[in-house]
Amino acid sequence: MTLDDISWVEILGGSVRIPAVQEELRSKLKNKLGVHMNGDDSMAFGAAFIAANYSSNFKLAQRLEVYHGNTFEIFIRLKNNEDENRPLCSDDFDGLAEHCIRKLNKAATLFKVRHGLDISKTVSMKHDGNFDVFVYQRFPGEEEKLLITYKITDIRESLSSLLKDGINYKPKVNLRFKLNRRGSVSLTVIIF
Repeated sequence: MTLDDISWVEILGGSVRIPAVQEELRSKLKNKLGVHMNGDDSMAFGAAFIAANYSSNFKLAQRLEVYHGNTFEIFIRLKNNEDENRPLCSDDFDGLAEHCIRKLNKAATLFKVRHGLDISKTVSMKHDGNFDVFVYQRFPGEEEKLLITYKITDIRESLSSLLKDGINYKPKVNLRFKLNRRGSVSLTVIIF
């Protein structure tokens, strides 16, 4: 959004009563500033309505919907680990091999803007080597920003017993991402 997309900004709080603060905000917001609401009452009423929504003891004539979620998109890129010392397998190879590793270069959106909080998403794939997971945030109309990098290692070592027993299949890797109530992303890796 740009400032032209915004029709009005209502501000609340103690420091907004200071004339110099109001004047500075008016100049930045092109006179789209409002101070019509009582800050103390508004905060108390808002908290009471939200509490009533989550309570089974209070009934509201009309439910007040409050939607929580990130104001940005969270997406991932998966790539082979640069420290991997095995060559890439050919595209038609479909098994588990000692001499090569499958190429990995994928991207996926995990959580869209305002998708919600305290939710999970699982990304599944077949892969048998070390790889990196890059987690990015992207605000609408802006460049992405790297949030965190996960290095997934020792996948091959965990499968050594399968190779010794002559089992030759590509393992399935589940990457379970969780977006908590604070907006932080965590990752759990399951290999089978």
